[in-house]
Formats: sequence, structure tokens, C-alpha cells
Amino acid sequence: MNLLTKSLLEDLLENPVTVAIYGGGFKPPTKGHFTVAEKTLEEYPEIDELKIFVGGGVRDGITQEESIKVWDIYKNYLSPKVTVEPSVAPVKSVLGYAKENPTHKVYWVLGAREGDEDDLKDIESRTRSLEKYPNIEVKVITSLGGVSGTKTRQAIKSNNKEQFFHLIPDVTEKEEIWNILKPAVKESKSRAQILKERKTKIEEGFIDNMKTKFQNFLKALKQEGKETKEAVKLLIKAAKGEIELTNDDKEQIGNQLKDILKTIGLVGIATLPGGFIAAVLIKLFKAERFVTPSSFANEGTCGYDTDVKTGKKLNTPGGLEEADPKKGTGKKPEGSGRRLYTDEDPKDTVRIKFKTKEDIVDTLNKKQFKAKSHARQSQVINLIHQRVRAAYGKAKDPEVKARLKRALDYIESRKESSKKKTERLRKMKEASDPQAGTALPYGSGFAPIKENDPFGLNELAKDFVEEVFTETWNPKDSFLSLAVFMKDNGMNVTPLPRIKVISDDEENASHLLGKTAHYNPADKSITLYTFGRHPKDVLRSFAHEMVHHEQNLNGTLGSVSTTNTNEDGHLEELEKEAYQKGNIMFRNWEDSIKNV
Repeated sequence: MNLLTKSLLEDLLENPVTVAIYGGGFKPPTKGHFTVAEKTLEEYPEIDELKIFVGGGVRDGITQEESIKVWDIYKNYLSPKVTVEPSVAPVKSVLGYAKENPTHKVYWVLGAREGDEDDLKDIESRTRSLEKYPNIEVKVITSLGGVSGTKTRQAIKSNNKEQFFHLIPDVTEKEEIWNILKPAVKESKSRAQILKERKTKIEEGFIDNMKTKFQNFLKALKQEGKETKEAVKLLIKAAKGEIELTNDDKEQIGNQLKDILKTIGLVGIATLPGGFIAAVLIKLFKAERFVTPSSFANEGTCGYDTDVKTGKKLNTPGGLEEADPKKGTGKKPEGSGRRLYTDEDPKDTVRIKFKTKEDIVDTLNKKQFKAKSHARQSQVINLIHQRVRAAYGKAKDPEVKARLKRALDYIESRKESSKKKTERLRKMKEASDPQAGTALPYGSGFAPIKENDPFGLNELAKDFVEEVFTETWNPKDSFLSLAVFMKDNGMNVTPLPRIKVISDDEENASHLLGKTAHYNPADKSITLYTFGRHPKDVLRSFAHEMVHHEQNLNGTLGSVSTTNTNEDGHLEELEKEAYQKGNIMFRNWEDSIKNV
């Protein structure tokens, strides 16, 4: 080493570059943020540069770009030492800078609002794993409380300029800052609003697609069987206001029409729930002229026969209505006004009583009812439900009404159970091919969700998974088997954790980033959220949390006060181990069972 190089290195080590770094989301930068930067420059005059890392992400419409524009204004009131830079994750940027510049002394500046214990806990969690970065020194700067990005955004939302000016530094460009942020801030939409807009968008797309394929629909419908034509006739009557279909009726009719929708190229629409398909078709029929079912059987006719709105006949080939026969024929007559589930075949009759709940219980316990197929049982249950509902609606006497209400509540519960069984049988039939959906060698073996399915896994798999959990899959045995496998393969998991299963949190399951599982080191328990999830996915979560249980038993878990891996390097390492080790253990366990 020559003397010049040695001299320069010694000088560098004796007088290292000192860089202070202040990172955050800053959506937007407030008076408190400005104060932290100002006090850092005052208290540590030895620093050569104060870097401000502005995080990505969006809060109520305020982006990284707007935040940097505001900091660029604040810089004019601070020091030439201040530089502002964009960052994907400010905490990682601080650690990354320290790692890449080992000869620099790095002051990690963290702001804390006076008297705010949450801020101090947050600082503790962020700085727990700094032993890897010997050149980092943490500098906590305290500012006055009561100022937050949330309050500042709320002031902008409510158009309260006076309050907003009170929450930012006293600079002459206040009006300019307001003009930067005001156009960006958007009102947060409630979940109900988002779902309503989403549903409306899907409905509009459905109707537009149906309009463009209208003639194809008519041509394909002529080739369909009588049952499908009857289903469409019911939808048209509902559009005219002649009948009112129940949700079950719509579900059944919509499912009947899925094949014809696929035939005319509406494959994406055919993946929607049957009730949704029927409901939107009714809206379409109300808005458009449409054929009456009589034309479906006439080869030369596929134009409009009846104006749905006025009922005026335009091109009728004649002979629509057919009188009800005096004796049962075993099928519903063309044009009959009888109920949807009427079946007049005496050999298939189940005598029913429905004046009381007890009458219905007796009816559904009869051998003649239990001997029927599930499809026929569903028809009988729906018929009883229709009649009880009608009787309850007409009843005036309070005692009679109360008696019928008990009967109605009971048959509605039986109807719901029947629906679930129908759906379960349908999905079991679809899954009868053991290779369906398999993605070897790295896949999960679960049929993938189609890209054009707007409802996603939770909506389509909800009832299926509920039935699997209650009837087919024994979670206790699976959890125990996997835990024993982990123990036999060297993992320290005993004593085993307590397992809590939350199976009815529909709200959580509806969120894209909802909770799936978590481990509580205090009582050594694993909580699993199972609503809308495939059992295999739940087991994978269990394996992940079992690694955290092992970390706790081994004393490596430590105290974690945040769930954000971008804010805690120690947490990130814990999660890396849980994802890798948990998934591999689960896969090895799965293969050990499949390949026995």
C-alpha cells in the first residue's frame, strides 16, 4: 500500500462521512415531520447530509410524487444538506444504505410525538436487529403531538383549509402546498360502495354481451329442450311482472342456462352463480323486446313476438296457451300457471301437511319422502315452502300467524340445507376426475380459478369448503398427523400449541389481504381463519405457524410488535424461515401420504 493511499484511508477512518437518514411515508409531510428534520440539523451539526426517504404507496390519493413536491418546498427552509429521494420501503433503504456504505457513520433519525407510547413501541420494533449494522446510530427526535398525516388528509377531504394550514409548517407557500394536495386527495369509498359498483359493472357487461349475441341466443335456444325453454319463459313472466321468482327459483333457472351461454361464446358469464345470471337476464328482458317461448319451437321464427313492456303481440304464430288438464299427466302443461315445482304424476306423489311445524317434520320423515332422489326431495321441500309462505302471508289471526311462522322458519332451514347438498353434489361430480386441476410437479393439485371469474375463490368455493369441513375433512387428525411428522423430522414442536379455528368470518374472507392465520407466543396458540378456503391451504397455514411455534420454544422468536416486514429486519428473517421451512415440511408430509 503506497503512503498516499494509506494516508487517505487513515483520514477517512478518523473523520468518516456522517449521513443522517429520515424515512417515512409522509402522506403528506406535516408540521411534525418538518420539525423532526429541523431539530436533526440543529442537534447534530456534524452531519454532512440529511437524506429524506419518501416511501411509496398511496394514502387517500396522495402519492409519493406529491409528497416529494411538498418536501422540495420544505427544503428551502431547512439546509442545503437536505436531499429528498423516493424509496419503495424507507426502513429497508436505511439498512441498505448502511450496508453499502460501511465507512459512513449513519444516523437513523426516528420521530416520536411527545407522550405517544405507540411511537416509542414502533421505534423499539424497528431497531431490534441493528447488531448487523455497526455503523448505524439511532437518533430519536421528539416533536409536539396532535399532528398526523391522517388528520391532515381529513382536513383536505373536508375542505378545511384553515385547519390544514395549522397542520403544516409556517411557510409562505402554504397555498401552493394546498393546491398540490387538494386535487390528489380522494374520498375513501366504503366496502358497500365498492361492491355495489363492482356488481353494477358486471351486470352492465353481462347485458352488453347479451345484446351483441342476441340473435345467436335465439337460434341456440330453438335447439334446446323443453325444460330450458320453460326456464326462459319463467324469466320473461318475471320481467313482465306476472310472477315473482324466489332466489332458489332464479338459482335453478340460471344454472339451466349456463350451457347455452357457453354455446354462444359467453363462457365467462357462464361461470357466474345461477341466481346472478337469472337476475340480470330479467333486467335485460325488461329493457328489451324479447321472444315469447312459443317461438322457440317454431323453426321459421326467431324475431320478436311480444313486447315485454306492453305485452302487445307482434308476430305470434298462434296457439300460446294450453288449458290445464282435469287429470294429472305427469308433466306441467304448456302455458300453465301452476307453480314451478308441481308434479302431477300420482306414482311420484308425496302427501304433504304444512299447517304446523310438526306437520312438516312428519312429512319429511315419511318413508315415501326419504325414498325419493335428492332432486325430487328438493322439489317437495320447495313446494312446502311456497305453500307455507303463501298461507303465512294471508293469515290474519295472530295465533295462526305465529303457528305458521314457526312452520315457515323450519322449512326455510330445511330448504337451505337442501341447497347446500345440491351444490356439494354438483361440485363432487365436477371433481370426480382425480387429475382435474393437477399442476405437477410443483402445483397444489387444486383446480385453478379461471381468469375471467370476477367473483374469485371465496365466492365460488364458499359452500363447498363449508361442506368439506363439516362432512369430509377431519381437521383434528390432519393437524396432529402433520405435527407428528414435523417432530419426527427434527422440529422442536412439543408441547403442541392450542389450535383455534374461526370458521364464520365472512367479512375477513371477502378481503383480498384478509387474515389467514397467526401465532400467539403468550399462550402458545395458533389461530386459523378457514371461511372460504380449501382445507389444503389451511394446512399450509398451519405448517407456517408451527415454525413460529418452534421459534418461540427455541427462544428465537423474541418480541415482535409489528406485522410489517418492511419495518423490522428481525421479523423478516422469522417469516423467511416460516415460509421456507413450513412449506417444505408440508410438501414432504403430503408426499409421504400420497406415495405410501
